[in-house]
Amino acid sequence: MHLVTLLQILVLYLSFPAIALSLNLTLPRPIGPYLVGTTTLSLLDTTRLDPLAPDTRPRYLMLSVFYPIQHIRHSTLAPAFSPLYASFLSTSLSLPPGLASSVLSSAYANAYLHPSRPSPSPPSLLLFPPSYGDGRQDYIATLTNLASMGYLVIGVDHPFDSAFIEYPDNSTAVRVNETIGTPEDAAITVNIRVEDLQSVLDFLSTNATFARQIPGVHGRLHFDVGKVGVFGHSLGGAASASAVATDSRFGCGVNMDGSLHGDVITTGVDKPFFMMASEGHNRSNDPSWDGFLGNSKKGEVLGLEVRGSRHADFEDFSVLDDEVLATGVDIPGAEGLFGSIGGKRMLELVGTFVGAWFDRCLEGEREVVLEGSSKEWPEVEFWNL
Repeated sequence: MHLVTLLQILVLYLSFPAIALSLNLTLPRPIGPYLVGTTTLSLLDTTRLDPLAPDTRPRYLMLSVFYPIQHIRHSTLAPAFSPLYASFLSTSLSLPPGLASSVLSSAYANAYLHPSRPSPSPPSLLLFPPSYGDGRQDYIATLTNLASMGYLVIGVDHPFDSAFIEYPDNSTAVRVNETIGTPEDAAITVNIRVEDLQSVLDFLSTNATFARQIPGVHGRLHFDVGKVGVFGHSLGGAASASAVATDSRFGCGVNMDGSLHGDVITTGVDKPFFMMASEGHNRSNDPSWDGFLGNSKKGEVLGLEVRGSRHADFEDFSVLDDEVLATGVDIPGAEGLFGSIGGKRMLELVGTFVGAWFDRCLEGEREVVLEGSSKEWPEVEFWNL
């Protein structure tokens, strides 16, 4: 199982504090046609006890929400990391002051949602569970890209398997295990994550007070949770597959380079599902992928490999690593985490192909980029399933 975390990546910067602080640490502008707003929500699910918590407490999720906007008004770009999370990174890694807190996203804090598609309803929903040990704030650029294509995208932190989560009252939840011990443990963690995703849909569809915390959601705007997209990286990709397989509300999904766990390996899926792999990761060397693909309905699964990519290239820090390399400095150890594709190119590729996938399976649009190899994307090799 790939378990690269943002913390492992950030530690590489410690040898070059002056260079890191001198950079303009801003995530790239989104690739879609719409400006993007963002806000943060907390979700206390009193119907569920947290199975991972060290004491008896309800399951308490933190969410980052990204959505299309048309007017910035008085909004400013939101930081990529919340203050407490930035402080956690700085303290735990002895980072130079101001490094983590200096990173800006390309989404505007608390701007008003404005549906981009010709409908009085909010945009179609996409849910995102991150890699094990990572959090929603480690994928801000990717989530912003999808929102810029007209979707309402929700990144979900999973308490006690994300490295660090902060809540509005400044309480925290810290990961209980550095790694997942056994395949059975991984399957249990995936199932908990699926329940978290289901909780998000339940609250959006039944709790008007919760939904209206999103700026611009009011009056007659109601979320349609009958056909939702879900996509994730690593263990988040495994959770996405299991969500599609077990809950009819998830109409289609994407797994970005994650080995699968649990029943989904033997049941497969009978709904559209997209497998994105780093170079060299395929069904011949991942038995969970072979079982899943063999048991899924033919014609419903699309797969591709991104040449020159590695597992960590699906995270935002591959983009920020590009900025350091552009100064002419080679960071020792980075070559073991990132591939040759380049962070910005990988970010654009993921946004383009994942966005096209949801345009096709949720909006019914034809997307040529999904129909085979092209000169525009020579890194992409489609599988013959």
